[in-house]
Amino acid sequence: MSERRNGIILWLILTAVLAVWVSNSAIHLKNVFRMNLQKKRLIQERKDLMTENKGLEQYLKELREYDYMKERMARLTLGLKRKDETIFKIKNGVDK
Repeated sequence: MSERRNGIILWLILTAVLAVWVSNSAIHLKNVFRMNLQKKRLIQERKDLMTENKGLEQYLKELREYDYMKERMARLTLGLKRKDETIFKIKNGVDK
């Protein structure tokens, strides 16, 4: 009788261990699928950002090479002017 009881207990323990292992495997498998989807999304996002970055690099290159833009940026950011010109600063009635 005790051998049969020990066999049943051993069978229950092995079944419980197998059930835990299978459930953990299912959870890990679910996480693997989720991570694969996230990886694909991130790869696509990286491609989009690289494309946008190339466009911005081209835009900056054009800005640097275009003399009118160089002059305009210097005037706006640094307040530079030509030798022979006068700059008028006009304040509206709201400013004090």
